[in-house]
Amino acid sequence: LFVLLGCAKEETATFELKQEGLTSTLTYYYKGDLVTKQTAKNEFEISKLIVSESVALQQIKEASDAYSAVKGVTSSVETKDGFIIQTLTVDYSVAKVSDLQKAFPQDFSGKGDKISFKASKESLINAGYTEKK
Repeated sequence: LFVLLGCAKEETATFELKQEGLTSTLTYYYKGDLVTKQTAKNEFEISKLIVSESVALQQIKEASDAYSAVKGVTSSVETKDGFIIQTLTVDYSVAKVSDLQKAFPQDFSGKGDKISFKASKESLINAGYTEKK
């Protein structure tokens, strides 16, 4: 009996959450049920912030820097057209889930060093995200 691993085609799925002053777009890249990469784009509308733009920018940059400190994670923050835009990419071929769980226990749960697409999708839908087709 031969089992061919790695032959599954990579697929993508995008989820979006819109709240007052924030649009969060998450894109998952996966093969079978294994998430290989994840991107997040969070757009904060400056006019709807409850703190000043400079305070918000500092807080978002600090969070992005914390993510970038984890191997396999890249992030950036920019201000454009009345928005603060935070972009994060997690490459799970490099990043260890256990390192992410240690650094961000509220964002990364579960056991092991694999991310399940099915479990992630269910969690996002429960959190109010909608899948963009």
